[in-house]
Amino acid sequence: MSNMELVKKSNIWFIFLLTFGYIFSYSFAILVNADSNNYFSVPFRIIVLLLGCYVIYTNFENIKKRKFTVIFTILFWIFYLFKAIYSFKNDTYLPDTSSEENRTYVRIIF
Repeated sequence: MSNMELVKKSNIWFIFLLTFGYIFSYSFAILVNADSNNYFSVPFRIIVLLLGCYVIYTNFENIKKRKFTVIFTILFWIFYLFKAIYSFKNDTYLPDTSSEENRTYVRIIF
């Protein structure tokens, strides 16, 4: 199987959304002069989460063949989450940043 067939199978529209979607959602916040980008970024993240689950479901047979890739991706995110927890406990941050510690964890997970 060539690489191009693999890209076609993994839904090129989803790759496009992951690459450029956040930029588009942020531009909507600027267009409507929203006080916070959360009005657009939170729904965008929910859409990406749901579409990601759909892509995993439709390509599950392909994913089962790539166990090491999945394992290392999961390990990366686990280490990244532990690094964030360690940093918040041991580093000094501005009060605004420290008050958003839990929000940062949610952003890492989702």
